[in-house]
Amino acid sequence: MTVFCYKIYLTFIVFLYLNITGIGQAQVIPEGIPESIDLLPSSLVYEDQSASLKIADLIKKDELDEIEPYQKDKHLSYSFTSSTIWVKTVISNPTNKPQDRYLGSIRPELSRFNMYLVDGSKVTKTWLGGASTRADERAESTRLNVFRVSLAPNSQQTYYFEIRAILSLSLVLESLSPSEYVKKYQIADATHFFYAGTMFSLVIYSLFFYLSLKDIDFLFYSIFGILITASDLVYSGFLEYWGLNFSTIDSHDDAITIIGLTSVSVMVYVLSFFRVKLLSKYLYYGGLAFIPVLLFAVVYSFERSPESGKLIQDLQGVAILYCISVGSYAWYKGNGAAKYFVTGWGIFSVAVIIWMMGNEGVIDKNFVIASAPLFGNIVEMVLTAVALSYQFNRMKEDQFQKEIATAESDSMRTLVQVVCHDIANPLGIILGSHSIATRFKDADKQEKCWERVGRGGEAIEAIIDQVRRMAAIRSGKQKIKLVEINMAKAFEEVRFVLGDRAAKKGIHLVFNCADDVVVMAELTALVHDVLNNFVSNAIKFSDSGTSIILKAENKGKQVKVSVRDQGIGMPQSLIENLFSDSKETSRAGTQQEAGTGFGMPLAKFFIDTFDATLKVESKEKTETSTDHGTLFVISFKVPNPKHLSTKAVA
Repeated sequence: MTVFCYKIYLTFIVFLYLNITGIGQAQVIPEGIPESIDLLPSSLVYEDQSASLKIADLIKKDELDEIEPYQKDKHLSYSFTSSTIWVKTVISNPTNKPQDRYLGSIRPELSRFNMYLVDGSKVTKTWLGGASTRADERAESTRLNVFRVSLAPNSQQTYYFEIRAILSLSLVLESLSPSEYVKKYQIADATHFFYAGTMFSLVIYSLFFYLSLKDIDFLFYSIFGILITASDLVYSGFLEYWGLNFSTIDSHDDAITIIGLTSVSVMVYVLSFFRVKLLSKYLYYGGLAFIPVLLFAVVYSFERSPESGKLIQDLQGVAILYCISVGSYAWYKGNGAAKYFVTGWGIFSVAVIIWMMGNEGVIDKNFVIASAPLFGNIVEMVLTAVALSYQFNRMKEDQFQKEIATAESDSMRTLVQVVCHDIANPLGIILGSHSIATRFKDADKQEKCWERVGRGGEAIEAIIDQVRRMAAIRSGKQKIKLVEINMAKAFEEVRFVLGDRAAKKGIHLVFNCADDVVVMAELTALVHDVLNNFVSNAIKFSDSGTSIILKAENKGKQVKVSVRDQGIGMPQSLIENLFSDSKETSRAGTQQEAGTGFGMPLAKFFIDTFDATLKVESKEKTETSTDHGTLFVISFKVPNPKHLSTKAVA
């Protein structure tokens, strides 16, 4: 896209160079005849406010001296008017050679521009032109309102021009040499195509980012670019010149409607881009209230009256002022993108003010003045695109920081879950043993109870140490260290922690493991966060008189560790969300035991950390009366033989 823009710029520069230098033009201008002559100072002007007079009526008024000499302050601009302006001028060729000249106006936005050659009181030839005249009906098949005439040596010819423009009427009337006409014609078209090509590139650029990033601001920006480009092409008479018809938008006069829609689109874009609702409630509600006013003006513009055109132009100025105000306030509030936005819109507003001054006759509306909004808009669109990209990058950076903060919050939540969930079982042992020990007088029985208290305390200490390591691992200060764990001794820890709890519910724990079965894991996490979680859940969802079987065995290149119960089972929908910490999976046990929902996500986290895999199978009691329950199978990789020489940790 950037390359495409460069090509357009290069083409435009070459166009300017070739035409300004005159390369390729062989036209020889007779000595003493300027290439460009302003016809207005020597012309007569009449304003037909009824817009009903014909050429014959003007000839009669001329005979009655009712047509007054041109006065710059009075006749340069008529702004938005429904009047038809008539201009009479005399063209001379003081040389001894025939001369071809181009007469007319390089302004393309005139609705009607007809030229009449008059000899005495008789019209000898008529040229039709203007943006509202179809291309195939024009005397010259160009977009500009300029007609070719041939002047005999030492002769004079009288011409009348009939001029009308609904949008704005600024008088420009020239006599051009063929080479000067070609130069101005090509520069005018090259300027519009340069503008349209640049805007098209920016629109495609924005649409690409919208489709890629799904950021609505890029879409609003694209809509604004499309509308403002369309308004220029329609305003400059390209619809009629190309023979295009789009229902309600089919002529040059319809440009005012598109200009109104452009103001609406930029208001919506600014409200979204600067998040004005959060920036200032006064600016936000003021902008919302102004949009219906713009929409009313757009509907009113379908009357195609000078009043509607003037209203659209004035409201466009208000919309630009609103955009600059919002951007300036956002800049003041520290929005880095706003400086690009305000700079671009400031340049555009100056260009529009210059153009409006030309419309009102304050300054001469030459080619530069007439094209000022185009070049101002290009600068504005480029800087707005820069602001949009800056804003997007800033938002992505903020989002990244939020994700980091969320990750840190999730990490802390996981650590809290580990503490709350894992300490509960050994703490229960300590409290229960303490209660029993205080009842016994026998020293041996008390000693056994206090031994259990000691083991429970050691388990809590191990869990706290594990939490500290997890914090260090998540912060990147440590890496998790896997060691060889003897599964028989790991099962013994499970029995110690959960044996009494299972017995109280009438559930039998069965352990099946050879003494040489070893896995690579972390002891505290394996026992308290994985196995105890699975067994605790099995107890919770099993009935009295059933069994829970823990099994560990070598299976080829894997070590299979399983926990099977004969409980009520789980539906498939619950299994799918069982390890999600954002889904509600906790439910009451067979004796209405409560759960936290922390256990299963923690178990899955550590199984992944051990580089192991987990498989879950379950059949609900409602499906079968005998073969029901849940099976968890953890598949560990067989430890590397060089590790087996060291003593397994229990």
